[in-house]
Amino acid sequence: MTIKDGKSIKKSSKFRKKPKAKKDNGIKTKDTGLYHCVTEYIEHYIEVCETVDDPDLPGGTERTCHEELLWVEWFEEECTLIGVIDECSDPSNYNTGDCGEDEDDCYYYGTCDDGGEQPQNPCVEYGPGAYMAPCGCIGGTTGRPSCPTPCPTSKEDLDNLFPNAPDQTMNELNTLLNTYMGDFGIDTKEELQHFLAQAGHETGGFNNLGVTENLNYSAQGLLNTWPSRFSRTDPTKENPDDYANDPEKIANFVYGNRLGNNVSGDGYKFRGRGIFQLTGKSNYQEFQNYYNQKYDPNINLINNPNLLVSNHTLAVISALWFYQKRVLDKVSLNANTSVEVVTKKVNGGKNGLSDRITKHNLAKINIDCND
Repeated sequence: MTIKDGKSIKKSSKFRKKPKAKKDNGIKTKDTGLYHCVTEYIEHYIEVCETVDDPDLPGGTERTCHEELLWVEWFEEECTLIGVIDECSDPSNYNTGDCGEDEDDCYYYGTCDDGGEQPQNPCVEYGPGAYMAPCGCIGGTTGRPSCPTPCPTSKEDLDNLFPNAPDQTMNELNTLLNTYMGDFGIDTKEELQHFLAQAGHETGGFNNLGVTENLNYSAQGLLNTWPSRFSRTDPTKENPDDYANDPEKIANFVYGNRLGNNVSGDGYKFRGRGIFQLTGKSNYQEFQNYYNQKYDPNINLINNPNLLVSNHTLAVISALWFYQKRVLDKVSLNANTSVEVVTKKVNGGKNGLSDRITKHNLAKINIDCND
């Protein structure tokens, strides 16, 4: 027998398994600047043996064994204070605003989801003469302030990049980007330039932050967009004339029974929304899980998917989450990274590549880190 996903699978009568008595212990460490944290773990292995016929050997068989990792048992993280927080022991020193350029500022976090008040911490240096309050609840998991982005932008720069966008939209976008970009790893001008070029294309130049997928396709549009699903001559495909200009029917057909859509009507209910067109119930659920854990446990996109349109904070954060997941976690962006490479990660193809390149060229001229 052999082992797959922790279960015994009969592969041949010549296979068998035997638990090993030995377990490998390990330690994972991390330093946050203020704390040194240690997490112990135990790796549990099994021994998998196979007997193979070999007429050249005495007895005509050979038995070989190897170890396979079955599961890892993690223990609670333990942290030891290594930084200095004495300066902030006096409540009169609390600063609930930005640190600015004063390394002696003290930042009060309030309470986190584990109960009591959190320690008050001095600002930490993140650049020459620049200080910020440490991000994250010390001893807790939520209620933390967002990390200031190391690469802030300005409304003036955004206006220059998207001159036709409404003034209110640029104000909102500027505020939301500078509030949340740091949480998603956008910390260089190249990463910001590519994000804005891609997002600008998807939103038509940021005419609005609340975007919904336009599924009002003509018959020819269906043939051009989904040639694998529609045809007037192939009897195994759907006739586009039966779906033309019926967005709900189109969505339920092209998105039904995939992307986590498993109930009648899910295709239309979970059609593309948000700056990068989050599509499908499974993607809505994945983003909701992330948002609930990090920001607000009460947001429910499965019951109310249109929040990605009406709530502009959600619209922008969903785009930052998507960009980190699909681009930053896959590609190390620098000055030589092509728009085509990023477009394939965002779009899955090269749709609108020319416009994305144009917007990226403008972003390189207008967008820099405004420290």
